Amino acid sequence: MKKLLSILLIAVFAISLLPISVFAADPVRYEAEDAVITAGDIRNAGGDYADSVSGGKFVGGFDAIPEAVTFTVNAANAGDYLMTVGYISMQPRAFRIVVNGEVTENSAFVETGRSWDGDTKTYTVEIKLNKGENTLIFGSNGNAPSIDYIELKEISCTHPTTEIVGAKDAALDAPGYTGDKVCTVCGQVLELGNKTYFIPENRYEAENATINAGQIRPAYGQYMDSVSNGQFVGGFDGMTDAVTFTVNVPKAGKYTMIIGYITMDARSYDITVNGSKTEDYVVPETGNAWEGDTKTYTLDITLNAGDNTITFGQNDGALVPNLDYIQIEAIPCPHANTKVEGAKEATKDAEGYTGDTVCSDCGETISKGTSIPKLPAPAPTGDAALAISAFALLAAAGAVLIARKRKIEE
Repeated sequence: MKKLLSILLIAVFAISLLPISVFAADPVRYEAEDAVITAGDIRNAGGDYADSVSGGKFVGGFDAIPEAVTFTVNAANAGDYLMTVGYISMQPRAFRIVVNGEVTENSAFVETGRSWDGDTKTYTVEIKLNKGENTLIFGSNGNAPSIDYIELKEISCTHPTTEIVGAKDAALDAPGYTGDKVCTVCGQVLELGNKTYFIPENRYEAENATINAGQIRPAYGQYMDSVSNGQFVGGFDGMTDAVTFTVNVPKAGKYTMIIGYITMDARSYDITVNGSKTEDYVVPETGNAWEGDTKTYTLDITLNAGDNTITFGQNDGALVPNLDYIQIEAIPCPHANTKVEGAKEATKDAEGYTGDTVCSDCGETISKGTSIPKLPAPAPTGDAALAISAFALLAAAGAVLIARKRKIEE
């Protein structure tokens, strides 16, 4: 009994000497504020998003090339591990991650929020670790996200079956999602999906237009879903800067142009349509310019049939709103003036037609006409009428003679 107790005590003592961070089935979390920090600084979480920050602190401000946060982790086994990174960023930024001296691909973390007081998001990536001690360095290529923590879990499942989770169709006012590829056995997300967007046929995206000196910017943060196709154009504030659209319509006339714009304060565009300048206007509604938050303004314009050129710029060099898209809508014609086309009279040889009712202003056929039956043949006159009458009398006399003959024979 004493021998057994001694063995148990030795075992407990041995276990107590093992590193606390040996991985088992449960993930192990490492706080960034407890790592080795080079030039970055520890920041306290605050504001509405403080509760999302692990341990109430995070590390930020390591934006220069040599700056880094270095974690030392101890793995029980060599092999593949799932690393979840808790990060904080207002816009898509990338870490330069080095695992045991090998640089992983620079990952642009796409989900964003607020950076100055917290709002932790997560990104998961597979890495390989050696048995025992490993060094994981999170560096910067010039502008890195803030980092809250990393969490590591050994991968033991072979993921024999998978399913797509979270897929949804895109709508006009909300993006869709292709869905994540998830292991049905262990629940690990193997592959992240992508956002999808519903773009109407009559919508023209600014990022697909001809851009002179402006720049395409990705939407991010809490307003990103308001931005059409997830991108917009900003920074075209100089004298010659412009965004030019080529718009094709089937017929000439008046159209409504819906402008999707993004701005923090009252600014105006200089818009030209086929070389003719429209009046400057100040956008009436403002929001957040650096992350998205698209608002709309409606303007009536006149277009030619076929291709039209619409340019957004600012000739006086003043600041202009960022530009998300334009959408061209046909203005319904009231059909105030109409005319009848294609009418023709019926004859004895051909049907007639009442004619179609057509709008004199837009040319649209409002209603179709109907057919008119052929005219009846005219009654005979003159010698033709006498001949027909004589023929009728002869026919009648013949009928009487035939009747009498039948009676005699009876």
